[in-house]
Amino acid sequence: MKRPLEIGLVTIAAAIILGVAAHFVSTSRSPSHHCKDALLQIHQKIGVGFSRGDALAACEADQAGGMHLRTDAYTDTWDISMPFELGSTDWVLYIQFDNDSRVSAIAMRSSDGIFRRPAAAPDDKGIFHAPTIKNKNG
Repeated sequence: MKRPLEIGLVTIAAAIILGVAAHFVSTSRSPSHHCKDALLQIHQKIGVGFSRGDALAACEADQAGGMHLRTDAYTDTWDISMPFELGSTDWVLYIQFDNDSRVSAIAMRSSDGIFRRPAAAPDDKGIFHAPTIKNKNG
C-alpha cells in the first residue's frame, strides 16, 4: 500500500518540475521582451533636442501592444510603461523636456523605482532628474 503512494508523490513532483520548466521556456520570449525591445527602439530614436512632436511620433511609431504613454503625470516628463508581468522586471522609459519643450533627457528605469536602472538598459541621454508631479488640483 505504501508503494503506490510513493510513486504518486514522485509523479506529482516530476509534473510540477516539468510544469515550472515549461513555464520558463515559454516565457523566454514573452510579451515583456517585445515591450523591452520597443522601449529600446524608442530610446535609440529619440535624441536630446527633439521637439515634443518629434518625440511623440517616435513613441507612437514603436509602441508594442499593451504599452502605455503617459504625458500628464509630471510637469516636465513623459513616461512609457510596459504591462506588468509576474516575475519580470518591468521597464519604464522617461522622456524629460526643458523649458523650451525640447527633450533634455531620456532614461530607462525599472518599475521598482525611478532611480533603479535595469542592468541591461542603455545609458541615459542627457541628465535625468526626478520629475515633478503635476498638481491635480490646479
